[in-house]
Amino acid sequence: MTSMTSLQEFLQNTGRTLDRVAVDTVAGSPISIDPVSPWQPVGAPLETEQQRILAYPEGAREITIDGKSQPVTPNLMVLVSAVTPAADPAEFVDLVVDTSAALQGWTTEEDLAGESDTEAQSSGEPRTPVVYRYLAGRYNAEVGETKTSSMLAGWNSGDTTYVFQAVATTFEGSEDHHESALESVRIGEWTLPQLITAMRG
Repeated sequence: MTSMTSLQEFLQNTGRTLDRVAVDTVAGSPISIDPVSPWQPVGAPLETEQQRILAYPEGAREITIDGKSQPVTPNLMVLVSAVTPAADPAEFVDLVVDTSAALQGWTTEEDLAGESDTEAQSSGEPRTPVVYRYLAGRYNAEVGETKTSSMLAGWNSGDTTYVFQAVATTFEGSEDHHESALESVRIGEWTLPQLITAMRG
């Protein structure tokens, strides 16, 4: 693990850049999103922000910011980021995960790590190893106690490190649907809960 104390410092001190990209695979395994009820897609994939969002509108809660009332909706965000030049995928995934510690009142409920095998493909070429990390916990937000689960996968291709993130966020009144948000996303044939179960061993 790097001695850098933050993701931003790591990028600045190593001369790397981090950008969202339109990538629809994890090391060749397709990323698919099939919303499980009551989750709904929020429009088409956002080409400008390179992210996809699911929401549970019925679970929205009103909060007041600067005297104005606005809804906060339970959501699932899926995105892929590219880091150049390439870094150690495990190190970079750890740095992304560590940003959760900055959330107010953060408490970790589960923290898992794993790595895919590197056996040869049918073509004879070795598979690209993928580093997986799952982090679940709670923190304090304007809407109240909030639960979040993050599934990350990191891998290298050429001179670039890619990091897949799927982040589910729910709170009181919507927590019963937290698992189904994760079930809406697959990497290859595996739903995220199936990957998480495999990581638990």
